[in-house]
Amino acid sequence: MEKVLKNYIILEGLLKRHSISRTKILRHFKGYAGINWKYVYENPSLFDAENLPPHKQLMSDVQNEIHRISDCGIHSVDNTSMFFPDELKQIKPEVHLLFTKGQQSLLTLPKKVAIVGSRKPTAYGRKVAYDLGYYLGKRGVVVVSGMALGIDAQAHKGCIESGGNTIAVLASGVNKIYPSSNEKLYAGILSSGGLVISEQMIDEEPLRHHFPLRNRIISALADVVVIIEAGEKSGSLITAMHGIEQGKTVFALPGNIYSPQSEGSNKLLYEGAFPLIKFEHILMHLNLEEENITSLGANQAHLSPVANLIFNFLMQNKRAGLEEIGACVQIEYSEIYDAVSELILNDLCEFVTLNEVQLL
Repeated sequence: MEKVLKNYIILEGLLKRHSISRTKILRHFKGYAGINWKYVYENPSLFDAENLPPHKQLMSDVQNEIHRISDCGIHSVDNTSMFFPDELKQIKPEVHLLFTKGQQSLLTLPKKVAIVGSRKPTAYGRKVAYDLGYYLGKRGVVVVSGMALGIDAQAHKGCIESGGNTIAVLASGVNKIYPSSNEKLYAGILSSGGLVISEQMIDEEPLRHHFPLRNRIISALADVVVIIEAGEKSGSLITAMHGIEQGKTVFALPGNIYSPQSEGSNKLLYEGAFPLIKFEHILMHLNLEEENITSLGANQAHLSPVANLIFNFLMQNKRAGLEEIGACVQIEYSEIYDAVSELILNDLCEFVTLNEVQLL
């Protein structure tokens, strides 16, 4: 993994403004994992890379950057990692590596719904986004959004306050909170056991072209994409288009035909998106039945973040050893044991051996 990270840092940093060299190197070595920098230095003309700094200094700078990333509590996953979702291996442009802050294991949980929409929503749109985030979070569905102002923020907040799990996909680096007014939300996502991810370098500014790239990741992670409110030229429509191309189910909230915030979402409905008229319809498209999950969701809403994370892991795996859980959710053994005890007290799981638990 560190080798891939080194290659990524060099290419995305030193060759950032030399796209021809970057493309040639990636094509020659078939991705980040196989890059041989010694070969690049010995054959610079093959890659238009004659102006690279001295090799030793370059590697020293990269190693310092890796230490800085680690010190910030940031991790990375590439397409060889157990946490790298299969859905991201199919999209274009390819996702080579993600920087993450929080619980990486959320990437592998089943049943995810993307909720996106206008940065300047109506009061109605804000309420629907919050209520839908809360509804899904309470039922163990992971809510994915972009941590933007408006609809995105409301969806994250609703999910957090339900005790559920949420993933924020940023157009900036994970160390660069954007917009800055969402600092409290960013902290809330992490403290509740959520996850913040980005394919940009950790301190990267949110450049204009990053947003449509970010949107393809939001839709790829989700099983269902929901557009709450979107103007005629909203970035949310890009997320919807990516979702359609990726074969995802797309819902849109019917809106006032005189409202600019609903022009885009109403157009999606005209073109064949499912109308969001009942939250239960989303569960149907996730192959979940309300009567089978309501009691679980009610208990889950009161769990601690760690217990909630382990519960969702067990929802996917049904039965697992404590060591396996620890390896996947990256939590100390003592915390896992306390969280499992909490799940047992809430009648959600039980021990089947001394070190193995299963859902009830």
